[in-house]
Amino acid sequence: MPDGSTLNFIKFPGPNGQLLELQVIGLLHSSICVRGRAGRIYLVLYEGRRCILKDAWVDITRNFEGDILAQCGNAYGLPRFLAQSKFGYDTTYPDVVPSHRYQDRFSRETRERVRILMATYGRPLSEYRSNPIKLLWAIYSAILGHWYLLKKGYLHRDVSNTNILVLDEPQPYDPIPEHIIPSALINPASSCTGVLIDVDMALKVDNSGKRKLEDPPKEKRTGATAFMSINMVFKIDAIPGPPQQTFYDDLESFFWVIVWVAFGIAIKSDRDIGKSEQRLWNASIEKAVRQNISNTTIDALGGNVGKSALTFSTFWETKVCFDPSSQPYVGVCRSLASLLFDSGRYTVPFRRSNQDLAYTRVLHAILEAIIELSKDQTTG
Repeated sequence: MPDGSTLNFIKFPGPNGQLLELQVIGLLHSSICVRGRAGRIYLVLYEGRRCILKDAWVDITRNFEGDILAQCGNAYGLPRFLAQSKFGYDTTYPDVVPSHRYQDRFSRETRERVRILMATYGRPLSEYRSNPIKLLWAIYSAILGHWYLLKKGYLHRDVSNTNILVLDEPQPYDPIPEHIIPSALINPASSCTGVLIDVDMALKVDNSGKRKLEDPPKEKRTGATAFMSINMVFKIDAIPGPPQQTFYDDLESFFWVIVWVAFGIAIKSDRDIGKSEQRLWNASIEKAVRQNISNTTIDALGGNVGKSALTFSTFWETKVCFDPSSQPYVGVCRSLASLLFDSGRYTVPFRRSNQDLAYTRVLHAILEAIIELSKDQTTG
């Protein structure tokens, strides 16, 4: 493969055996490592349109990303799958050192090199922080993609700020049957403006969203701590063993994505701020988010501190913003915190909602925030 510094043409096996000619424009991401996926992502041209070519070493015990996307077709809020190529050879080596007490210290991984071609190109959420309406529409679209993926029998399990892309241009999609996702929830965002990517950590689930027994057990928690649900970080469920990830946990992860993108800013290290500005920073939402979103500390009495401090709606009502551009996100975070956590109790009542109601309530909270921001933009 090219290093991204020059233009190159490669041949890629198409879905019907034909060879597709791809022009490699550049390297977007590279993760070269001894262990792990060692993935590279390229921006390519195929038939005159920009596409993404993903080249990675995939754990063969997992569900292949291309296989999952092929089942979803041209779905709302998910990447448009074109083709997948499996190279047919693999490598086996010891797994990484356990990251927590539930992981098998002596497990081994076998990986196969796989390339996936997708006709979706987007930009990171961080590039649109100054445009909260566009950013929230992208997350709204990604949640619909997550829900559709769940309806097809897969739980994503790795929702993060880097796994949601904002589309430069709205993406056409195939109509979703009414019995799968109500059209009333799709119509407000009839133009798909964001997609949820990286479904290679997804697990098969049944209609209730619980993991199917025949799917290989994955005891490792997935993703960064900053975007994990309170349950996955502190294990608040009553089920013995490692925390069991559900769609409730993934829906909560979308909240943490908004929190981090909106408030995870820092004062530039070379900036000299005065005492009044320092006092504002010390009392700000931004500082609290940076200090606590990945903080998994448990106090001596077993109570959750750190990350859990951000789950109270009163936090969002009393704290102030250091950066005025953060202010538009306070309302949606306050609404979602009130919905998801119910004053820090985590399980009541949101986690008792059925699947359709849970997704509908989260989507409505984001939609209401978009409507309010649009009103402010009009009157302003």
